[in-house]
Amino acid sequence: MIMSVAYIATAYAECNVYEATSSDGAIEYSCSDNRNSRLVMPGTIRSKANQALGMPNPRDLIVKIDAGGTIIDSWVNQRGWRATGQGGGADSRAVYASPGADADALQAAIVSGAPVSAWVATPDGARFDLFSVSFAASQPEVASLNVEPEPITSSEAALSGFKAEMASAHLNGRTSKALLNKACVIEMATAKRDEVRASLTAHLNEASATARGRQQNYDGDRAATVAKLRDYSSPELTAPKILARMFEDGDCRSREQANELYLSECQRAGGRDCECKAEHFAENFVAKTRIGWGNEVEHLRTDAMSACQ
Repeated sequence: MIMSVAYIATAYAECNVYEATSSDGAIEYSCSDNRNSRLVMPGTIRSKANQALGMPNPRDLIVKIDAGGTIIDSWVNQRGWRATGQGGGADSRAVYASPGADADALQAAIVSGAPVSAWVATPDGARFDLFSVSFAASQPEVASLNVEPEPITSSEAALSGFKAEMASAHLNGRTSKALLNKACVIEMATAKRDEVRASLTAHLNEASATARGRQQNYDGDRAATVAKLRDYSSPELTAPKILARMFEDGDCRSREQANELYLSECQRAGGRDCECKAEHFAENFVAKTRIGWGNEVEHLRTDAMSACQ
C-alpha cells in the first residue's frame, strides 16, 4: 500500500492590523496570525450583561458582531464569562471572529473606521448590547524590510552534506518518496533549496503590517526569519521540507519507479490486472501538475484500480 506523508505548508501573516484601541479607548482589538481575532471589553460590561440576562450559561448565549454592516457569528469564552468578579483573564471579556472571511470583515471595519458593535442574547430572546464603537481610520503601513538574502559561499563539504541529507530524506521510510528519482533529487537539491529560499524571502518582503503597538516586534520577527533564510538555518530549508516541495512541484517524478513500485505491491498483495493498474498509476502520477503528500497519491491508486477492472 502506498503510504502518504502529511505536509504542512508554511503559514504566513494574515493580519494587517495586529492591535488597535477604539476611539473611546474602551475596546481593544487584537489579531493573531492564523488564529481568532477578538474584541476585548472591560469587565464591567461583561458583568452588566450577566446581570441583565440572568447569569446565563455561556454555552447558551447567541453572540454577534456587527462589523461595518457585516454580521459575524461570534462566541464568548466559557471560562469566567458568567462570573461578575475577578478572574478569567482577558479571554473571558472578549468576543471573537474566526480566521478567514469573518476576521477579514472585522479587520476591514477596524481599518476603515466603520462602526463596530456586539451583542449577546439568550435563546428566549433576551438581548444585551455590549458595545458600539469605532476605530480611527487608517491605512495599513507597509513595513519596509526588503532584505534580499546575500549569496553565501558554501563549502563543498556543506553542499555535500546537504545532498547526503537529501539522500537520507529520500530513503527515510516513506514509500511515496520512492516515486521520485533519487539521483535527480540529489542533483537538484541545492538549486531547489535556493529557489524555495528566494520565494519565501520575497513573500516576507511583500508582507504588510500596520504600526499599532506590535509593529516593531513584527519587524523584528520578520528580520529574524529572513536571517535564517539567508544562512540556510530556516526549518523550511531542511532536506525533508525541500523534498516535500519537490514532490508537490512535480520535480524528479519517475514513471519507471512509480510503475515498478505499484506493480510489486500489487503482486505482493495477490491483486489482479497489476500491469494495467501500475501503468495507469505511473502515467497519471507523472502527468499530474501538482500532487500533495496527503491522500492524492492514494486517490491515484484508487483511480488505477477502477480503470483496470
